[in-house]
Amino acid sequence: KKKRASITSENQKVFDKLHNKFDPSLVGTVPISKVHQSNIKNPKSTSKRNTEPTNIHSQRQKQLQKEGLIKMQSPNVGKSVRSKKKKVEHEEKKNDNNNNNKRKTMDYNVLPELHRGTALLKYGRRGYPHFRQFNVTSDNEYIRWFSSKKKMTQSSINVGNINEILTGQHTKEFRRIAWTTLTPASFSIIYDNKKKSLNLVAKSVDEMKMWVEALRKLRDLKRKGEALNKMDKLMVEVDFRDRNRPQSRNHSGNFLRSHETKEREVDPILQRKLIDDIAGLRKQFIEISREANNPIVQSTKEYESIEQILSELEERIEELDHEVRNTRNTKIAENDVWRTRIDLESLREKIKVINKQHKSEYKASKRRWSVF
Repeated sequence: KKKRASITSENQKVFDKLHNKFDPSLVGTVPISKVHQSNIKNPKSTSKRNTEPTNIHSQRQKQLQKEGLIKMQSPNVGKSVRSKKKKVEHEEKKNDNNNNNKRKTMDYNVLPELHRGTALLKYGRRGYPHFRQFNVTSDNEYIRWFSSKKKMTQSSINVGNINEILTGQHTKEFRRIAWTTLTPASFSIIYDNKKKSLNLVAKSVDEMKMWVEALRKLRDLKRKGEALNKMDKLMVEVDFRDRNRPQSRNHSGNFLRSHETKEREVDPILQRKLIDDIAGLRKQFIEISREANNPIVQSTKEYESIEQILSELEERIEELDHEVRNTRNTKIAENDVWRTRIDLESLREKIKVINKQHKSEYKASKRRWSVF
């Protein structure tokens, strides 16, 4: 019992630490210093509300008129001005509507990003939420995640079996661990005749919207009988940008970095720790690269996305080292280091799963070739 309690407390500590990190980094397009300001409600005014009408009450007005203190006003005074004002407002509204109709919504091809995959926080029926790598398979038929505790057939959902996709936190898995600050980036995939659900949190709202819109479109196309494996484009209205993508790559975005802030808020102890952390990330990157550089992983269709993410992470770690050493805000730097670690760890889990589950297939194929 003591051992079980200690494991639970360790998990709790890890989750609490994750909670503190995830929340400020949720709104990736907003500088960390400004996060939550929009959620702070103005304090209620303690002064008494002024409910007195702006115009003098009609009875009081008549009394003043009788006493000769004010002149009699025609009921039509100001009517022409008001009607003219209404006419102008109507014309402006009409012009705005016409302009909105003329504006075309921009669509973006997200299929390469879905094949590449992103790290999402997965809520399960037991234990604490954990990050896993998610991507759409090369034939566009399945959404897949990688968990060492499951076979790949158990961690794949055919898009045709998706019943609905809910945004927000509505399932019992979300209610089991209340973390409502992440609701804007949360979504649930309901599948298998509504018997099962996959409950996820993206690292930003745009990332969530990209996945939701794309999966809904794939499901609808599948139901119409479209050949998904022949698709080379999937257009959605979300221009997804990843804060942890290097500046030279697609979907990098124009984010405020820790060395670019106007105000200087640097904790020197934290900065030294982050420099050490980046050295650890470099070491971890080398280990993961070695794990990926084996014939079993290279023989799979997933290797292309693994190679792409590794290339991006190598470049991002170098950027991050420069940002941390020249940081003007260690809090932003800390969150950016955390994001890179999440991407590395979820990619490592993916490589581990592929290596384990494709080993027998690879050996069988080698035996077949040896016959010839």
